[in-house]
Amino acid sequence: MNKYNKFVDQLDVEPLIEYYIVMLENQDEYEEHEIYCYIRLYENLDNIQQKDRLKIQIKDAFDKLVNYDTKQWDQYVPYPLKFISIAPEGLFSVPEEIIDENINYLIDKISVIGFIPPTWSWGAYEAEWEVAKREWTGKLTL
Repeated sequence: MNKYNKFVDQLDVEPLIEYYIVMLENQDEYEEHEIYCYIRLYENLDNIQQKDRLKIQIKDAFDKLVNYDTKQWDQYVPYPLKFISIAPEGLFSVPEEIIDENINYLIDKISVIGFIPPTWSWGAYEAEWEVAKREWTGKLTL
């Protein structure tokens, strides 16, 4: 709504943005997918003060969420490139060797099995999951 605010006439978008920034500022624990959404909001904000406040919280969330244990990257964990690939350049500070290690992990995965499969499953709707799994495999590999 913020990105296309000039076309939104049924809601006042500014108070909604402020509400969600305050909500994030009051959190001690974070959820990976929620932070992905806040990164997208950050990219679309024009208000510098709001952007600065959001940046502090996103960095804190990144520091608390990112899993640097290479042995766990085959599981459903937020490894560095999951955040870095969607964030504006320079938002996160990750040592280059960690980024290289994460890239090499993905390259090795593709070299060995030819693709990157999802690290999750639905546990239901198995026929539909097989279709979605193929689609997600393509997205993850790309």
